Amino acid sequence: MGMYAWLELSDFECSACGKRSDFTFQYKWATVDCVTRYSLGDKLTWDGYAYGEQGHHLVVTYVIATTACTHCGGPPDGEENLDIFVENDVITAVRWTDWEHEELFAVLDDYPPGLTRVQSS
Repeated sequence: MGMYAWLELSDFECSACGKRSDFTFQYKWATVDCVTRYSLGDKLTWDGYAYGEQGHHLVVTYVIATTACTHCGGPPDGEENLDIFVENDVITAVRWTDWEHEELFAVLDDYPPGLTRVQSS
């Protein structure tokens, strides 16, 4: 089993049915100890075993859903991936992936147009 971290999103819109549900995702970026749980707006750490490259201003990496929508059981297989945007080590935005970036992570100059995000400090 590989190492990973958790992202928990409450009241997040399901990509399959459009209803809001709680989701848990697993991903590999920053500290990956299989225990640490993050939410939107949390600052990531680079303690212990870490994955990725620290020090980028803005990156996008993808995560995979480990729980299903409580309304429809979605998203369907192959559509359960989410992009997370990390600005100065803070999770600032999420969206269901459009697969614009298929590698583990991509360094960005700016956010995609129209993406809602929390403000980083």
